[in-house]
Amino acid sequence: MISSFEVERYRCFSHAPAYNLSRINIIVGQSGTGKTALLEALFLCAGGSPQHYVNLLLWRGVIGPQLRIETETYNQFFREMFYKFNVQNGINLRIEDSLRGAWTLDIGPSNGSQRQLVSPGAPDSGLYTPITFKSKSGSGKIHQSEIELGPKGLEFPPPPEPYSLILLNNVTLGSPAQGAGRFSQIVQDGSEEAVLRPLSELFGNITDLRLVNYGGGDVILAAVENLGRLPISSVSGGVNKYLTILITIGHKRHSVVLIDEIENGFYYANMTGAWKGIASACRKSESQVFVTTHSLECLRALLTLLEERSEDFTLIRTERIGDEIVPVQFSGTELRDAIEHGFEIR
Repeated sequence: MISSFEVERYRCFSHAPAYNLSRINIIVGQSGTGKTALLEALFLCAGGSPQHYVNLLLWRGVIGPQLRIETETYNQFFREMFYKFNVQNGINLRIEDSLRGAWTLDIGPSNGSQRQLVSPGAPDSGLYTPITFKSKSGSGKIHQSEIELGPKGLEFPPPPEPYSLILLNNVTLGSPAQGAGRFSQIVQDGSEEAVLRPLSELFGNITDLRLVNYGGGDVILAAVENLGRLPISSVSGGVNKYLTILITIGHKRHSVVLIDEIENGFYYANMTGAWKGIASACRKSESQVFVTTHSLECLRALLTLLEERSEDFTLIRTERIGDEIVPVQFSGTELRDAIEHGFEIR
């Protein structure tokens, strides 16, 4: 599990450390205080590759799949991830894992010479300074990538040794192919019951899950009372999201899963059951989750679990203090007490 992380000069954060993290880590805060940015920083540090940053921009809708690159475009492309848009100061990210050691990622301008733009269909508009991603894995292996503009646009070197971490957001949650691939691993391990049981407890009309080839690709079919078997994505958004979360946590031991806006798609009365299933899946696979939420109902639904195992939870609240945004940390016991006394904790 990730025991601590440190984010320096990424997006809205000058310095954002968090220590003594738990199995379930909940990130709250007002809009615009960097809840999703913390998840992104963990995702980038784990991947160590510029391709991960491009994926983040695609998921956020900042860029489209067809990106026209010119020198000015290149300079603006990476600028927004740097604190106060200061590229020269660079970014430093660090993850400390209790089993896998320290993983770091440093992002900044290359120390080498400037390069000439080479991109088909784009005018020769001057020089650019390549952005460098320098990562170090828990094994001590160092990997450095310079993002260059070549004849086919942005060129990325092969990715470094990855840290096993998965980000689920409103885009990646809707990828049936990835969910089916991970469920296939669960089927091979004979662990379908670990996913089906919590799903059926929350959605009683679902009695079975089956992986089949459907329309040219693997699809998860759910047996739904009085309706027969349906693709899981056709049952409901909440069912699909909950199953995807359970599969992602359970398909591999010691996984780390990031979930943005976990409450979306869940009926408020189902949140306690959803939390129960997620916590159980994390314990069985010895995995860890980081989630963001705006919902007070979502937090209040944790109370029963906090009363039973408060040590499994940490709350991180992003707060604006003067011109800075900082993460303020609370233990599971403090979170439980705050909910019991009706305090505003978001």
